[in-house]
Amino acid sequence: IAIVQCQAVVVGLLAAFVATAMNYATSGDLVPRHVALLAASSILAASISSFILSAIMIFIVLQAHRCGIDPDNVAPPIA
Repeated sequence: IAIVQCQAVVVGLLAAFVATAMNYATSGDLVPRHVALLAASSILAASISSFILSAIMIFIVLQAHRCGIDPDNVAPPIA
């Protein structure tokens, strides 16, 4: 889960950077408080969604294993 969370943080920062760059290119102003809020909210949203999706996948794999089904046949189509 740690690698997926790191990936979520990087993607969140990248999304905030692109949104900030597009805003600066169109309007020409850059408000540091808005940039910080955008970065924090995008990182938080990406981290929460990544954690939820990882938890669901772990649950599915554990349930498949418990039922005697090969998790490799169940998890990839869902992911």
